[in-house]
Amino acid sequence: SLLVSDNAVYTDLRSTRYRIDPALGIKGNFPFSSFLSFSPRLSFAQIGGGFEKNENGIEFANKTMFYFLSTDLLLNYYALKGKYINGRFYAGLRADCLVKQREGVDLTDSQYKNYRSILFNYVGGLGVDIGKHLYTELEYSNNINRFVSNTDMTIKYGALSINIGYYLF
Repeated sequence: SLLVSDNAVYTDLRSTRYRIDPALGIKGNFPFSSFLSFSPRLSFAQIGGGFEKNENGIEFANKTMFYFLSTDLLLNYYALKGKYINGRFYAGLRADCLVKQREGVDLTDSQYKNYRSILFNYVGGLGVDIGKHLYTELEYSNNINRFVSNTDMTIKYGALSINIGYYLF
């Protein structure tokens, strides 16, 4: 997967940049019927900091990197059924657990008192299954809760990803 993340730090000034970050995972597919299936997924994602503006309005690079272990619970609806290719819509929930943070912001500082190490996201997308094991997807996900949300700042992220994969089962 390639994740394009909207990692923004908001103070009085809003700064948003987009970047490409890698993700790697495994996914299963369990059919309920010819039109519905359940897909659990476990993945590891890196999401980076982008840019911020200081109190003088000067933009600078934020080198903070966050590493998440994620699990998804997705429901697929097959709208297009073919002999070898199936098209589907899918949606579900994701839980991201922060496993490591590198450089940049010190999240133990008291200004981050509402910092969260487990984040919940909604996920939705379009997928194409090729045969029984190959797939590709265009996916969007965004936070249900914020990473940091207090009077000083808010940090959130959303991701648009292109997934290419192989169903293990």
